[in-house]
Amino acid sequence: MLEQLTIKNFAIIDDLTISFNDGLNIFTGETGAGKSIIIDALGLLTGERASASYVRVGTKKAFVEGVFSLTEEQFNKVNELVYLDEQTLIVTKEVDELGKSKNLINGRITTLSNIKKIMHDILDIHSQNDNQYLLDHKYHLSLLDSYGKVELCEVKENYSVLYKKYIDLLKEKANLEELTIDEEEMEYLRFQIKEIEDLDIKENELEELENEKRRLSQFEKISDRVKTFTNEYDKLSSSLYTMKKALDNLANDEDFAASSEKMNDIYYEIDELVDEVKSIYESIDYSEARMEEVQSRIYKIQRIYKKHGPNYEDVINSYNEIKEKLDNMENIDFKLAKVNEEINKTYVKLLKAGNDLHKERVNVGNKLKANIIKELRDLYLEKAQFDLVYVDLDKPSKIGLKDVSFYVSMNPGQPLQPLAKIASGGEVSRLMLGLKVICNKLFGISCTIFDEVDTGVSGKVARAMGLKMQELSKNMQVIAITHLAQVASLGKNHYHVEKLFSENSTKTVVTYLDETRRINEVAKMISGEEKPSINAINNAKELLNDC
Repeated sequence: MLEQLTIKNFAIIDDLTISFNDGLNIFTGETGAGKSIIIDALGLLTGERASASYVRVGTKKAFVEGVFSLTEEQFNKVNELVYLDEQTLIVTKEVDELGKSKNLINGRITTLSNIKKIMHDILDIHSQNDNQYLLDHKYHLSLLDSYGKVELCEVKENYSVLYKKYIDLLKEKANLEELTIDEEEMEYLRFQIKEIEDLDIKENELEELENEKRRLSQFEKISDRVKTFTNEYDKLSSSLYTMKKALDNLANDEDFAASSEKMNDIYYEIDELVDEVKSIYESIDYSEARMEEVQSRIYKIQRIYKKHGPNYEDVINSYNEIKEKLDNMENIDFKLAKVNEEINKTYVKLLKAGNDLHKERVNVGNKLKANIIKELRDLYLEKAQFDLVYVDLDKPSKIGLKDVSFYVSMNPGQPLQPLAKIASGGEVSRLMLGLKVICNKLFGISCTIFDEVDTGVSGKVARAMGLKMQELSKNMQVIAITHLAQVASLGKNHYHVEKLFSENSTKTVVTYLDETRRINEVAKMISGEEKPSINAINNAKELLNDC
């Protein structure tokens, strides 16, 4: 959700910081006070392009910054694009007087496209001329699938597995068809296979040989040090034995028993250590011939590594690829026949899985349709119709055999049309509000902003729209700009926006309203008077008490 918004030198806004809360946040104020400017500023944080006209007159740079707290799912998605060390996202936009802008995420510069991708599932701005995701049919299938996540899980997975297999087989066929049968190349492939097989490299062999080479090259030093060690032991062993025997004779004295036991342990441990050192030394197979053998083997392995890859795994992979290519060349007709047979079998299975997926999507779609129509009826759109239209694709794709689009009809006698083609207006705002009550939950959007979507409605319809926003705010943060008392009274938090004038400037200020000031503001909205009457005050109290 949006925790805080800071705006500086933006249009008529001088320096403004707003702290937000969860639930339904209401913004009211006179027309022209600057409410839409706040929406414009938020729009920049979703990736809308900036303009020099946004920079406040007499200043050099406009600044907008939003602080968002993320859900764990949002945090994981954002981290795929930019690194965050905590579940707080800070999006910053700076625009200079020439219209050049800078985008930052948590203080680090990023691209405009990154901002758009990141903010898509975090902040949704809805106005009467909405141009957001619901109007783009490419999101409709993912919305349907999100709605039927449980029902569709198994059939989607089954289709995806077969689709991947089908695509892999088509690629295999294309690779086979691109092969040219060249005897000279085949002979070279056989030579490469034999070269790797004859060398018979073992995993970690190069490291072991290089370690042995180091030991062999240091053999003289090792020999001198081992001899010094054993010679000193020979000098010391007699004294150690005498010391051991002396304490052995005191072993019956309880004061010396423990010391005698320790001496015995030390004596035999040193004896074992000497044997161990001698054994390691004697295992070193040093000779000029062995050194030459090791160096030759290292050279051959390094040569193969340089030719086929920097390590053992790369050589093995290269060997397998060469063998496969040679096998394909030697058996091209058989291989093509086999892969074509496999493609045909998989295609049949894929079509069945695609049809199964479509049938289940239709079932889910019918439930979604019924749910959306219910939302529309709640908003007094009794005649509006909603449906999902499925379109055959030219060929199987990763999404299935069919795509889907949302279609609506607002009035009797009007044909269903794509959502993107319906005219704007109060009815459409209600339609989009009803859709977003469902769809914003599915997309996991954590903050939805409604910019005067209740324009042109009143009475019970206005109240119904407000109640829908309030319902939506139980699952996510909602910010609504409104001129209607029926909507404003439903808010959990209420902000008043006003324009202040001085001799040389104009600026916008935002005030959080306490209970008393909120009653007065709602009363002003009811009466249309700057100083509301007692009746208006009482009506405002009644409205607020009903929420």
